[in-house]
Amino acid sequence: MNFPYPDPLLLFALLALALYILIPSALAAGFAVLLFCLLDRIRSRRVQIALVLAVGILFIVGERSFHVFAYQSLGANELMLLGPLFSLIDMIPLALILGTGVIVSFLLIRDHLGLKRAWAGVFVAGTIAIGVDFVKNFLVAFGPPNGRSTAIYSMPYYDLISKFGEVLLIFVAASAVFGMYIFIRYAATLAAGHRSKRGIHAAVVIGLLVTLPAAAVGGLAVYLATLCSKCSGRLVPILLALGAMVVVGTGGSFLMGIPDIERMVGLFIIPTIVMALAAIIPFVYFSRTIPKTWQPVILFTGTAAADLALSAIAVLLDLGDRLTSDPITILTFAEGGIILAALAFAAGNYLVARLDHAGPVPVVEELP
Repeated sequence: MNFPYPDPLLLFALLALALYILIPSALAAGFAVLLFCLLDRIRSRRVQIALVLAVGILFIVGERSFHVFAYQSLGANELMLLGPLFSLIDMIPLALILGTGVIVSFLLIRDHLGLKRAWAGVFVAGTIAIGVDFVKNFLVAFGPPNGRSTAIYSMPYYDLISKFGEVLLIFVAASAVFGMYIFIRYAATLAAGHRSKRGIHAAVVIGLLVTLPAAAVGGLAVYLATLCSKCSGRLVPILLALGAMVVVGTGGSFLMGIPDIERMVGLFIIPTIVMALAAIIPFVYFSRTIPKTWQPVILFTGTAAADLALSAIAVLLDLGDRLTSDPITILTFAEGGIILAALAFAAGNYLVARLDHAGPVPVVEELP
């Protein structure tokens, strides 16, 4: 059986599009790394987070003034105004705004990543997260027209809401990347003594790519669970996750009341956070019966499986979108996520308990 070869023109177009997104994403991540290296000289983690938030807010508020100043300063020289130098200078405020979400996400979980080169983690996560934002902007700009009014773009608060929405998107995407890294590290350690180690590694990478964006939900759940693990006992993390889920879900419903708000926060940001928080609630209950080395693996795979199942049920039963102007709908989907995640974690716990290990489980750094 002969399979048709892909069109070279299509491959070239896809490669050009990938470079079009990857190169500016890497440049913006480079500015985030530069800011992180400057902040890394400060010992206090709280001061670092406060400073990076202050820088982000400063550039969000003053971005338009910065553009006007740069244009007027370079306007006398047409070569500089039209050349790559102005494009690079013009990119600085946006890069620092987007880098705020990456750096804050990294600082909150830095101790759990165990990276020898912290700047490399910021750069990789920043490139991926900012690339996600660029893809979203590309789809909005070149996607099919949706007939929405453009009057919102003239509203005075649109720019501020848009930039804060982009920072939230970057934070969520970077947190998902760091959560995926924790999952991969634990999965690789568990597979270290297995004969099919390379096959398992390949299956993990392929699974991450195939199950996107459900894998992003699983990564975010691992990230948030790692932060919640600092709380003692089970009641406090459950109450925190439940309260945050209600606040984010109902807050998303109010945001949907503003025209075109889905373009600013992204259709998947609120549902991703709500689903990740919903998965944490039953996981905290099952965590004491799950070996420490298996916890990130079961949390990630169980959350991703529950998200895929919930999406399939919503499509098959025509239940509509998870993010709507009705908070009851959002919380109903969250309740379904809790139930499906609990079933997935129970199944994972059962399978792990039934495994007949040939040797001792490899020892890795545990989530505190």
